[in-house]
Amino acid sequence: MAKSRFIYLLLCLTLISSLAGSFIATQTTALAQSPTPTPAPTPTATPPLLALETDIPSYSDDSGIGFNFDVTIKYSGPDRQTASISASTAAPGWIANVSYAGKQANSVDIGPVQQFGPDTKSVQLSLTPGPNQHPDPGNYVVTLKVTVGTLTKTIDLTGVIKAKYSFSMTSDTGRLSTTATAGQDNHYTIVLNNSGSVPLTNISFSSDKPDNWIIKFNPDKVDSIGASKTQQVDVVITPPSGKTIAGDYMVTLRANNDKVSSFMDVRVTALTPSIWGWVGIIIVVIVVAGLGVLFLKLGRR
Repeated sequence: MAKSRFIYLLLCLTLISSLAGSFIATQTTALAQSPTPTPAPTPTATPPLLALETDIPSYSDDSGIGFNFDVTIKYSGPDRQTASISASTAAPGWIANVSYAGKQANSVDIGPVQQFGPDTKSVQLSLTPGPNQHPDPGNYVVTLKVTVGTLTKTIDLTGVIKAKYSFSMTSDTGRLSTTATAGQDNHYTIVLNNSGSVPLTNISFSSDKPDNWIIKFNPDKVDSIGASKTQQVDVVITPPSGKTIAGDYMVTLRANNDKVSSFMDVRVTALTPSIWGWVGIIIVVIVVAGLGVLFLKLGRR
């Protein structure tokens, strides 16, 4: 009986030893097969970035007026760099310039990147017409180009010219007065001035005048006056003969089309023909002589 217990105990110890060896071998195999940890990648530097921004890319104004644009240069890079700046326009007769801090400039220093974002520089781009130039209405584009190292950016800005209508009328001498002999054609020259940016067409004339006066315009209609151009018009003033009393009269001359109008007041000093003065003198002499003869006859009686 004791021998059986000994054999049973020996079998149990053998089983326990076998199970323990299997567990240790399994754990050893698992540890041997576990993957080697992959090392964390080394961070790479962010490539530099360049951008151009503006709040107002387009302005509009009358002809002859220039345009000014504000542009912000943004640069994200690790080092301080020189930004080369240039401006160009395909519109003939226009001049493009860049300024920084109130002075004309073709480059600015920029970078490195700041703690809270890219480094920025604000520049001003001006687009102006040449001296005495009045461009036609339309869109005029100017391009700003900025280069930092191998980076280049451009931005297009637009100046919009509006049609400007402006018109005036004066005399060729600048005087707003003239003389006119009754019963005769008297000439007075006026000058029409188109100071706008577009041609003026179909200009007609009219006048306010004393009764029975005749005022004519030669030509009686102007087909077209170009921008910044002038044209003379002959005004023929004819006071009526026999009814005009010598003195000053006011005449208003008008010119207009469907877009603009202008007028001018002219003081006209009316004169009677000299022949009527002599006729009056002769009549007075005849009357005086007749009275003298009448008195002589009555005195003899």
